[in-house]
Amino acid sequence: MEIWHCSLGTEPHASMLESLKQAGLHSQHGESFNCRGPGIVFFEESSDQLLDLLRETSRRGLERVLAISLSRRAIEPDASWDLLAAGAADVFAWDRCQNAAQEISARFQRWEQVDEVVSSPLVKENLV
Repeated sequence: MEIWHCSLGTEPHASMLESLKQAGLHSQHGESFNCRGPGIVFFEESSDQLLDLLRETSRRGLERVLAISLSRRAIEPDASWDLLAAGAADVFAWDRCQNAAQEISARFQRWEQVDEVVSSPLVKENLV
């Protein structure tokens, strides 16, 4: 699956991007002005600039964008809600689990499957 990534602050380590590739996600570095479709915003701390970036890249929640902290310490409990309200489809810290890349890949694959079902003729012709 093709996705984009961008970062606010420090770029993710090459090993993180390689892990995403091994999990089936081919990530291209994107600039916020040309990011369309599913993607990841890596960040070091929550800020107004991050919220603006999420609003822009998610097109206010229309695109599936993950907000991934490069450190568990960067996510304050209330900040997660702010990130979701700004358009992030999900928020978590890269270092919170053993295989973050696999979890990220699973999320994108599941969302892709849901989108396929929702856009299927059966659903389009029968859902009111």
